[in-house]
Amino acid sequence: MLLPGRAVKTNEFIAIGVSAHEGTAVTYRWKLDNKGLTERFKKFWYTYNRPGVYHIAVNASNSNNSYTNNGIIVVQDPICGLKCVADTIAVMPMEETLIKWVINKGSVRIAFIFLTTQTAN
Repeated sequence: MLLPGRAVKTNEFIAIGVSAHEGTAVTYRWKLDNKGLTERFKKFWYTYNRPGVYHIAVNASNSNNSYTNNGIIVVQDPICGLKCVADTIAVMPMEETLIKWVINKGSVRIAFIFLTTQTAN
């Protein structure tokens, strides 16, 4: 099964499909969003309008064989309105300060903060 391999944003169109194979007259039955979809194509575009973890299943079959595969897609709302709020401002080097982050909208709650030091010449 071919999936994005990364978290996707809500309302982002993503390609979903199966890899190349030598089967002929194959019928694909996809299960997405708890909806059963029958597609004749190996690949198609789809979008999720709510954040969450979605299980995807496909059954590929023809008169000779049948194969089922499963996968997961993580859908997240992008962060909007990120604001840094500090109760106090550090004045001296190595002085501790508390920094709060306020997120108005979004389902991504992981942040990477890189702090650097500078030395005076």
